[in-house]
Amino acid sequence: MKPLLSVVIPSLNAEAALERTRASWHEADWAELIVQDATPGAVSHQAPGFRRFAEGDAGIYDAMNRGLQRAEGRWVLFAGAGDVLLDGEALRRALEHGEAPLQVFGTLLAPPREPGVPEAYAARWDAGLRWRNVVHHQGVCYRVDALSSAPFDVRWKVLADYALHLKMWGAGTEAQCHGFNALEVASGGVSRRFDAALYLEEWRMKRAVLGRWEAAIQGPWLVAKWAYKRAVRWR
Repeated sequence: MKPLLSVVIPSLNAEAALERTRASWHEADWAELIVQDATPGAVSHQAPGFRRFAEGDAGIYDAMNRGLQRAEGRWVLFAGAGDVLLDGEALRRALEHGEAPLQVFGTLLAPPREPGVPEAYAARWDAGLRWRNVVHHQGVCYRVDALSSAPFDVRWKVLADYALHLKMWGAGTEAQCHGFNALEVASGGVSRRFDAALYLEEWRMKRAVLGRWEAAIQGPWLVAKWAYKRAVRWR
């Protein structure tokens, strides 16, 4: 019997964090975990509800694309090693009855949180995406048939999930938002390093996805975001 949900998890030197994630899904017999493990010396392994593939990849988003190609569920969630399932029953019910190709949930952010990072992100799918990365991959279950075989553009090392969401939102993809937190997201994600390189990638990505003129308009906004994050960090 095919699982309802495939959870794709890139992993690199994160065995302890991966075990926390795996333990949180232990009773979710309607889901499978697919681990793309690029750790040197990692060994492929398969067990009921858990498949680990030990092979090299070109980074987080390449690993996510590879995991998607192995997904057997109707839905797919891209999580990180250390991310913890909070409300499995609510998530299962939402996916069993969900009709929109995207099901969006709230996420809690585990401490320690970087300065300027909120405790939680509420579920949303709106024009705010043009200005801020308000929908992260850990807060979305995608219907597999709504994605291409490699939906994440690996040119973007940090913000490929943001690029995907901007494209889908711009194309009018429907999403259903839910009022509960499905996952707690581990600290230290690559998109939470608020340096100049992050905002430069955001500007380049938006130029590619939204167009040159809209990206130009966003230039001053991105500079302001970068300055604000620096001020909060050193406050």
